[in-house]
Amino acid sequence: MKPIYMQMIRSSVLGTLALGAMVFIPAGTLDYWQGWAYFGTAVFASALYTIYLVKHDPALLQRRQQAGPSHEKEPAQKIIVVCLFAAFVMLIVLPPLDYRLGWSPVPWYVSLIGVALVALSFSFFYLVSKINTYAAANVRVEKGQRVVDTGVYGLVRHPMYFGTLFLIVGTPLALGSWWTLLLTPVFLLLLYFRIASEEKVLMRDLCGISTESEISPDPVRLVSHIWQHTMTGRSGELRHNESDHPPSPTRKRTAVDAASGQEAQHQAAFPARRQVDQCLPRVSR
Repeated sequence: MKPIYMQMIRSSVLGTLALGAMVFIPAGTLDYWQGWAYFGTAVFASALYTIYLVKHDPALLQRRQQAGPSHEKEPAQKIIVVCLFAAFVMLIVLPPLDYRLGWSPVPWYVSLIGVALVALSFSFFYLVSKINTYAAANVRVEKGQRVVDTGVYGLVRHPMYFGTLFLIVGTPLALGSWWTLLLTPVFLLLLYFRIASEEKVLMRDLCGISTESEISPDPVRLVSHIWQHTMTGRSGELRHNESDHPPSPTRKRTAVDAASGQEAQHQAAFPARRQVDQCLPRVSR
């Protein structure tokens, strides 16, 4: 058996045991139907996702297994990943403890909605993996990586993180806790820093990418009307802010001069990117 499959089996077994321990030990009982519903949904969805990668994209399976701070190259990402790991542990451990102590019980139908949200999050992971074989678990750029702007990437720039939002909200509800939803702002803040740092890496390392808007043509980063971006550069700001009021010829020249000046500064800072034709194929994360 190939080493990658041995690692997958070992990780799956250990992950299942760890998830069971985090759910049922804090609950102090096995008579916890919300815990079983969440545990079964997470294990089943994870197994289906893994089987899909084994059959259709073993390379992506290997990339997804390279998770954790030790696989991150950027110092900021190492810190962010450690914080995310700690937050996810709390996200799973606190609801069973809440159930045990009766802090903030939720109605049974709310728990079922939470289970549905967890399943929905895995569907986003599947949709991302179906069209992006470079959707690694760490921030990196690989040779041959291409821009992806189809499927879910046509709706949101970071669909994997967007799908994670459903998991973050669904987990406390599925396990029967209102109070644990208070962790949601913590996750949003951590995802903000991770995405911001990741986009800096893309603009630094991707050949031919000179503005954020070239990473993905869609303006929405994560959640529409909450965190989105129009265009990078002064000329983009003018198009966005003055679309209803055509600028005068003088202001047009000012905008063009400003854009030209920024382009000259960028080329001076990144001389290796002057010849975009040398970068085949054009890449993005």
